[in-house]
Amino acid sequence: MSLGRGLEAEIAERARAEGLVALAISRARTYRNVAVALGERDAAGLRDTMQFTYRNPARSTDPTATLPGARSVISASWPYGRSSLGQAPSVVARYARRDSYAELRRRLGALAEVLEASGHQARVVADSNALVDKEPAVRGGGGWYLKNSLYAVPVHGSMVVVGSVITDADLTPTRPRMRLTGCGGCTSCMTACPTGAILPGGTIDAGRCIAWQLQKPGMLAPGIAAAMGVRVYGCDICQEVCPYNRKVAESAADPLAQLGELVEILAMDDSEVLARFSHLYLPRRDPSVLRRNALAAIGNLGPGPALGPALALLAKWAENDDPVLAATAAGSLARLRASLDD
Repeated sequence: MSLGRGLEAEIAERARAEGLVALAISRARTYRNVAVALGERDAAGLRDTMQFTYRNPARSTDPTATLPGARSVISASWPYGRSSLGQAPSVVARYARRDSYAELRRRLGALAEVLEASGHQARVVADSNALVDKEPAVRGGGGWYLKNSLYAVPVHGSMVVVGSVITDADLTPTRPRMRLTGCGGCTSCMTACPTGAILPGGTIDAGRCIAWQLQKPGMLAPGIAAAMGVRVYGCDICQEVCPYNRKVAESAADPLAQLGELVEILAMDDSEVLARFSHLYLPRRDPSVLRRNALAAIGNLGPGPALGPALALLAKWAENDDPVLAATAAGSLARLRASLDD
């Protein structure tokens, strides 16, 4: 039996109070289209070593695997783009500068409390292997897919994190938007991606995706270091050029300020790195992943006021006992020296 509009209205009111946007409700059904897509991309070798929702597609595409008897999925987003406006650009992607998913989960928990107070079960899922985040939101009309595989909502564009509350409550679904993708003929993200990781059909080649490669241990894949720009975690290139994000665009970065951030990361000991970046995914909680990325990023600063200090720093790290860090520093040193000849 449907619960009518009473509980839905209470959930919507709580979502607004929590600052959540793009609230959407969909049926708790298996996302067979996503399961098929994951299988096809895996077979094509596009997942690289990524686990995440690839690990167990039968679970991550079925809300009832997380909550048996689930009937509805409530999706909502937490916008992070506007909160970073006016701040100095960083070497960390905007979505990772603070734990936006912790903010999202706490607010989704408030929606779960409304359901539980009404006698229903509710499970919060966001950025986990348990459930794909974007599909229920799109099905409920919260937003739409972009060609870079991201999810965009009105006003805030794709600079949002999205998650869900799975519940056994029989809620009235919200109306889906007429189109699943809202890009039209725009290919800005595909053109801007320096490694060509964005393929047709909203597919990402993880083996070429800068954001994913910066999370992996060991040497960076060929071509990634030179293409990654001055960043140590994540990549906002495809979001920065997206027309939907014009209202939350960031100003250009200062190379000297960026070098300062990179030097600071390299000066930290292990415990300091893990404390400062506790919200980031680092494989095996290994701080050397960020140090490697910092050394690679320094090689992309190019000629300018940061050049002299950068060259001296890289020469020092090229003699490090860690072979990955030493090789990365040597590669960056070669790129910087080559930039002087251009």
